[in-house]
Amino acid sequence: MSTNPTINGLRNKIMAPRKILSTGNPNNPDELASGLRAVFPDTDFISRTSNFDLDMSVHDNRVRFQEKVKEYNTFINLSYIKQGNQLELLNCVQEQWKFGEVINIGSVSDQLDTPYGQDKKQLKEASLHANTYRLRTSYVSLGSVSPQAVGNLIKWILDSEFVIPIIGYEEEKGPW
Repeated sequence: MSTNPTINGLRNKIMAPRKILSTGNPNNPDELASGLRAVFPDTDFISRTSNFDLDMSVHDNRVRFQEKVKEYNTFINLSYIKQGNQLELLNCVQEQWKFGEVINIGSVSDQLDTPYGQDKKQLKEASLHANTYRLRTSYVSLGSVSPQAVGNLIKWILDSEFVIPIIGYEEEKGPW
């Protein structure tokens, strides 16, 4: 974090008020998006259930997303749709924004040599590479967690005075 209060004050002024766009369906209590809505009720969500197709391999969907994301300064890249899609959403945000914050939801599976694990590993590497003063990114490596825990973690990251480029989170497991 910069110790220059003028620069931090300018960045905070640009980021206020926080306008959040997230992927996911907050109406399903089993989905992570529901936990995000609980802590950020003014978040706008996009998904198939809101008639917003996020398949970035389709040109019209990509253009629609690029236009939509311009209205926001915080993006929660929450939903795994298909291989490579979260990475393309991150790339679109980078192309559109001068300043902003992105939370990329990954998985502890990013350590596995599977297509899903490799996809999450690529997202993690791209998120770390994209993290600058201009575009603050965080990669959240999730294990088994409740939607509410994810919402609280995202709030903690966004409210932190520190830049948190990567964090792992898993709820406590029982003894068996």
